[in-house]
Amino acid sequence: MKIKSDLAQRIVTDFHGKDAALAARDHFARVHQRGEVPEEMDEIRVCIGDAVPAARDAADAEVGPAVPSVVEILVDSGMAPSKSEARRLVKSGAVSIDGDKVVDVKASIPAGKASFVIRCGKLQFRRVSLVSSNARGA
Repeated sequence: MKIKSDLAQRIVTDFHGKDAALAARDHFARVHQRGEVPEEMDEIRVCIGDAVPAARDAADAEVGPAVPSVVEILVDSGMAPSKSEARRLVKSGAVSIDGDKVVDVKASIPAGKASFVIRCGKLQFRRVSLVSSNARGA
């Protein structure tokens, strides 16, 4: 592994410079070897709707803000090509929010979170910010 690392660092140094090679080495160690969240990632903003029934069943309906499900966020962010693929990823345990694994296909974002990191698989990360539909136009 050390030989591969040294070779990769030499190649990156030749094409991009020593600073870029050191940054790439640190990023690789952090994300791929230690399984941590990368420093830079795509950020998406998800709109929370106004008061709507929080449950789909009329008997369980209570009025609350419309928070998208984890499946919808995966599709909207481009981490999954379809809702069925997103559900499959959740069922297989490949999705986590701030390090907590999501296993329920019907799960929505935990209450009180305005910003979080969603991870799908080993290498797909997105920082998600929840904004109210009233703040979107501002």
